[in-house]
Amino acid sequence: YLCSSKAKGSKGERLIAEVLESLDHQILRDKSGKLRRLNGNSGHDIVVDGYTVEVKTSLTWGQDRDNFKWQQIRSLQDYERIIFIGLNPDEMKVFWATKRDLVNNIFDKDKYRQHGGKNGKQELYWISTQQGVLPSWFKTLEEW
Repeated sequence: YLCSSKAKGSKGERLIAEVLESLDHQILRDKSGKLRRLNGNSGHDIVVDGYTVEVKTSLTWGQDRDNFKWQQIRSLQDYERIIFIGLNPDEMKVFWATKRDLVNNIFDKDKYRQHGGKNGKQELYWISTQQGVLPSWFKTLEEW
């Protein structure tokens, strides 16, 4: 709770890399073990099984479980998949989607636009659970 959004995001990236490796997924790392991006590209956070992946982390908001809001989703960044991490006080939930899923479901839709409002001067979006209900197009890790 007490760290910045950037620090939470970085911790989420490292956490999901460890979880995925424990499930036998391949994570791109340098010789020292640090997470590596493909060709130094800053348009994604990690590389999983050869896919460029953006990672978004949300702590539950308020007193309700599974009340997640993932923010700063960028449509113009270079990634193939996005992983959504939702953290309740006693559990972690992980979902993912393809960039095509984002194009079909949130990009260019005013209700998901962040900061730019209806004029949309920035290509930033957000998505949340609705009373703990996930979007129908979210996928589980079993579907990776």
